[in-house]
Amino acid sequence: MFNPHWLLSFRTLAEEGSFTRTAERLGITQAAVSQHIRHLEKRLGPLLVRKARQPDLTPEGKALLEYCLELDKAERRLHLRLSESDTDGGEVSIITPGSIGLTIFPHLLAMQVANPALVVRHRFAPDYEVHDAIAQNRFEMGLMSYRPDDPRIAAAWFAEEPLELVVPAGRSGDSWSALTGLGFIDHPDGLPMATRLLSRRFPGNPGARHLPVRGFSNQVG
Repeated sequence: MFNPHWLLSFRTLAEEGSFTRTAERLGITQAAVSQHIRHLEKRLGPLLVRKARQPDLTPEGKALLEYCLELDKAERRLHLRLSESDTDGGEVSIITPGSIGLTIFPHLLAMQVANPALVVRHRFAPDYEVHDAIAQNRFEMGLMSYRPDDPRIAAAWFAEEPLELVVPAGRSGDSWSALTGLGFIDHPDGLPMATRLLSRRFPGNPGARHLPVRGFSNQVG
């Protein structure tokens, strides 16, 4: 049996991709997180491939993450049975891109006010993180800006929102040469969204990958 604190540190690290963010989220020190991971690696072998930006999971790490997720699902099933199928309480987890998340968040808050026993765990994330979180059962539901082609995920249409090109006041975005001159402010979902929009507005253009990147923001709104 593994120490539950070790498993919590490992699972949180797999979700956050950062020892710093893991420590902040759990309210412990980075040294404690590292110690928990070392204890697990002594028993299971290397769990992480440590890189400059964020660690990747080894095959052993992926297997342990699946084990953590199975434990979580088993605990939720137990709580559901003990609560006599109380559908107005417990935890619901949802992960969404920023724009749609900001739209639905007031409704989630209202739902919690109406159901005090309900806990909503909501995370903002780009499309690829939403896909991975749902496929790996880290969240119960998610919203994406495209229909996933993945047999592990069941998808249905939810809503539609406009995708717009934004340029500085007084500047034109009517031609591909004008956009090339302006450059592109990137975003975690920037390239697929830009490709989706610009391929329709400027058919035959070289592609969004050829626009010069002038900056980056993880929250355009």
